[in-house]
Amino acid sequence: MKFLLTGKPGAGKTKLLQGFIEQIPNKQGFVAEEVLEKGERTGFQLVSSEGKIAMFASVDSPSPIRVSKYGVDVETLNQFLHDLPPFDPKNMVYIDEIGPMQLYSADFKRLVTQILDTATLYVGTVKYHSDDEFIAAVRARDDVALLCVTPENRAELQHTLNGIARGTQTFIAMDETMRHKVTRLACRYARGDSYTQLYKLFNNAVNYSMNGAVRPTGDGYIVAGNHSDHSVIVRDGHYTCDCDLYNGQGDFAGQPGECSHIQAVTILW
Repeated sequence: MKFLLTGKPGAGKTKLLQGFIEQIPNKQGFVAEEVLEKGERTGFQLVSSEGKIAMFASVDSPSPIRVSKYGVDVETLNQFLHDLPPFDPKNMVYIDEIGPMQLYSADFKRLVTQILDTATLYVGTVKYHSDDEFIAAVRARDDVALLCVTPENRAELQHTLNGIARGTQTFIAMDETMRHKVTRLACRYARGDSYTQLYKLFNNAVNYSMNGAVRPTGDGYIVAGNHSDHSVIVRDGHYTCDCDLYNGQGDFAGQPGECSHIQAVTILW
């Protein structure tokens, strides 16, 4: 499962990422932080989860590789990547960001590709608009849930990411088949901006599917929800549920959709 935050400069994607990773106990990765002098941005430094810091872009750099006013020190970037410890598959991996400065490093692109091609849970940021083929290929992957951050949806996405954070350790503990089903659902919800469903998937459904909350009945399933049991009926391959979200009532009046009870059944069968 791969989550990528994107958005125009200033949308707040890096802040959302940092708030998300703070909630995860087992994680590895690095972020690119602004370097400020007297309130003015003068460069970027990489900061790893182990506390290693490396200045890789600066207005004062003599590097001939320039991105805007910043010189990019590819050798420093490569050495930083080389010194990272191996990624543990039991950890969540994070990288901020897949952007034009980092892509001057072939080692960086190899690392991102390696992570994306494994079953590791990964979250990161990616440049909002780019003609770069590598970025286009990453964004187009069918296992990437791309979340576009805007000033208008930032608070909603924060809530969604909080729910995802609460379900990450359970997701990592799932077998490959279950993780694949969760990934497929998450990517579909992300493409449709269905943040309520994405929140429910990780905050509730992954736990229901792993803690024995789902039991078969004659024509469907009973799911022991957080507050009460709910009945999921299956007819001609179509799922219905008696909960408020599925029926668009109560707190979800006028906003029906797949609920965590149906999601849990889908994950298991």
